[in-house]
Amino acid sequence: MSWLTPLGFLGLTGLLVLLLIYIIKPNYQNKIVSSTFVWKLSLKYKKNKIPISKLRNILLLLCQILIITIAALMLAQPYLATEEEPVSNKKIFVIDASASMMAKQGVETRFDIALSEIETQIDETLKLENGEVSIILAHDSASYLIQQATAFSKGEVTEVLTNLREAAKKEEACTYGTPDIAGAMKLAEKITAFTPDVEVILYTDTNYIDAGNVTIKNVSEEHDYNVAILDTRMVLFDNRYTIEVDMVGYGKNFADINLYALVEGQQTTDDPDIDEADGVLDGLCDVGFVLETKVSLTDGEVTTVTIPGFTKSDFATEKDYNEAYKAECPELYETVSYKMVTAYIEEGDCFEADDRFTLTGGQKLPLKILYSSNNPNNYFSTAFRIIREKLQYRWDIHFEEFIVIPEMKDQEIPTEGYDIYIYERYMPETLPENGVTIISDPLYDIHGAGFKIGSEKYFKELTYFSKEEDHPIIKNLNPEEIGVTKYVEIMNPDGNYIPLLYCGTETMLYATDKYESDMDTNVVLMPFSLNYSNLPIIIDFPLMMYNILEYYKPSTITNYIYDVNESFDINCRGEYLEIKGEALDGEIITLTEFPNKLSFSKPGFYQIYTQDEIIPEEFYVKIPDSESNVRPEFDALENPQFMLVEEKEDTINTDILYYFAIALVALLFCEWWLHTREQY
Repeated sequence: MSWLTPLGFLGLTGLLVLLLIYIIKPNYQNKIVSSTFVWKLSLKYKKNKIPISKLRNILLLLCQILIITIAALMLAQPYLATEEEPVSNKKIFVIDASASMMAKQGVETRFDIALSEIETQIDETLKLENGEVSIILAHDSASYLIQQATAFSKGEVTEVLTNLREAAKKEEACTYGTPDIAGAMKLAEKITAFTPDVEVILYTDTNYIDAGNVTIKNVSEEHDYNVAILDTRMVLFDNRYTIEVDMVGYGKNFADINLYALVEGQQTTDDPDIDEADGVLDGLCDVGFVLETKVSLTDGEVTTVTIPGFTKSDFATEKDYNEAYKAECPELYETVSYKMVTAYIEEGDCFEADDRFTLTGGQKLPLKILYSSNNPNNYFSTAFRIIREKLQYRWDIHFEEFIVIPEMKDQEIPTEGYDIYIYERYMPETLPENGVTIISDPLYDIHGAGFKIGSEKYFKELTYFSKEEDHPIIKNLNPEEIGVTKYVEIMNPDGNYIPLLYCGTETMLYATDKYESDMDTNVVLMPFSLNYSNLPIIIDFPLMMYNILEYYKPSTITNYIYDVNESFDINCRGEYLEIKGEALDGEIITLTEFPNKLSFSKPGFYQIYTQDEIIPEEFYVKIPDSESNVRPEFDALENPQFMLVEEKEDTINTDILYYFAIALVALLFCEWWLHTREQY
């Protein structure tokens, strides 16, 4: 309470006057009267009680004190000063368009609820004097939808909101990834840094402990919950598969959730009536089956669920383990390889985008290698054994030897049916029509190879290599450590061959360009004998074979699981590839330049078709793990820079003199009434 005229408190001096009056007020004097007169008066005061009389006098005094006090307070003109709630007429609405904003509350998503509240706020703001609104969408990258619109452009604002509504119905308004909140604050700063009294309102489902000067409108609800499948793995141990599924629940603890795993793979078969045309190869047949288990989760804790729910170490003997395995998961027990595993739940939570996870890459593409020589050595086989170990999750490498017997005139060296051909010393009549051909120490010409064989030459001592330019095939090689004493002169190589390594003026390694060569096959020419070189006994040899494989037969992708909007490299062993998937809505992505980079904005299952592969490669795109948390919380929100203005206190003065006047009248009435009771 405050006072407009503090001098009015001088009126309280009236209390001193009242006190003085009571002090100088004359007392009653004792007088002698006849007893007849006393008896006569006693009838009048027969019912009068002394205590009530004293109480009335006290009340009269109290009323008089209060009357003087209230009169003095009224002279001071009292009022109540309350801070006025500031009403901003310039607002920036930032909409969180993350995947979790698609979580549903009934039939509406969080994004729909945010739009409804923003529409109301915009209507109220544009009715204010100089009202101004802006809308920023925090999608994969933040962008302005409306910037500093006024009441004159209300139609444009309405159109933007209508378009957002339509996009939300098609599930296209929100990203399936994380939102660019920091970028949205930077965009808001373009206005807040130069315009005073702007309010930034963030509509989100995230709680910020310290939101700074930004107003947070959290559209999530306390009862929202979600169960998410974060990852799925197939673990091979002792020739038996175990399915591992990482799960997490948010919003509450969960008990007895049904987890399903659809497994598509291959099992052994003894059926003699099924041949290769029916999908059986080497005694394997395609199968598909569903496994089910119960899961309990603690709020916010990632739990790894295994199928079957035990390990070999839980049993005393291997026999007991096998019997338990067969009893619980007979189909999984017989599975020797998998093509795809889809883990899913049917919980009915508020967010469905993470209720399914698909694991691919179980069946690797075969890579068949032929090594042909009249005197085989283990140099090439050892190098590719090392490569097979390194690339076991990307290739199913098969290495075969073919021994050339020069005395057999009718013997034909294979030129088809393989991906990589290695010819040492004895050559086929013509080059293969596809794949990669590695020629080592050629003895005679090959028809259509584009070069001629000269004479054999020797160095007096081990002579080391050198290079002039870098090339992917000699990447990370140390030519100065590679030496040779014997080689074959190559005469007139055509323009398809690129010289890579030298010994003095002689070229020791040629290769064709995989894109610009007009030959049917890609060729790597090594015109020297490995038996007269130190190359096979140093690490550079398997490294060079690995580089050859990566250059001519690169893995299309290096992983089978990616997050939404995650950029990854994609390559091709041919001239083009095509990508298909349900999330592409029938669209086919065709790539002709490699290596290339891709990212996908929708989760789902995708397939890659290449020109020389009938079996497609497959990968899965999932939403980021962070978006599964439907009730996230962060410490602080990065704020935009606000324009510094002088702070002013906006207050509302409420006059309460009226209430004092009512109290004064009431007290005066009470005093009058008490006086009237003195005669009784």
